[in-house]
Amino acid sequence: MFFKFSLVALLTTSAFSFNFYVSQELKGLKLKEKAFKNLFLGKTKYIAGIKYPIRIAIDSRVYQDERFSTYFSTSPKTFKSTWRRKLFSGGAIPPRTFRSLKELKDFLKKHKYSVVLTDKHLRE
Repeated sequence: MFFKFSLVALLTTSAFSFNFYVSQELKGLKLKEKAFKNLFLGKTKYIAGIKYPIRIAIDSRVYQDERFSTYFSTSPKTFKSTWRRKLFSGGAIPPRTFRSLKELKDFLKKHKYSVVLTDKHLRE
């Protein structure tokens, strides 16, 4: 029910070991690096001409990874506080945090048009 793709396949200049999962509705979507970053940084709710807001979720271990700060050019603390401000201003729904593959699958089944960022070491 979900499609897996790796950031390494999307970026030619970086070799981060994150995985991205997308809902069935977004299968085959080709994201540009800037569009993906803007989605996760809360700068946009829409991507690739899709008229529905994209829901996002992040593996809790990704915040602890030094590659997070390198890729998003922000610290996990700043990332979380930015999303808190957006939530309280009514501007966006923050990323959901999860800890298991089961939670990831449930999120993708429940939310059409969703993207999930995980650590490569996520296990059942």
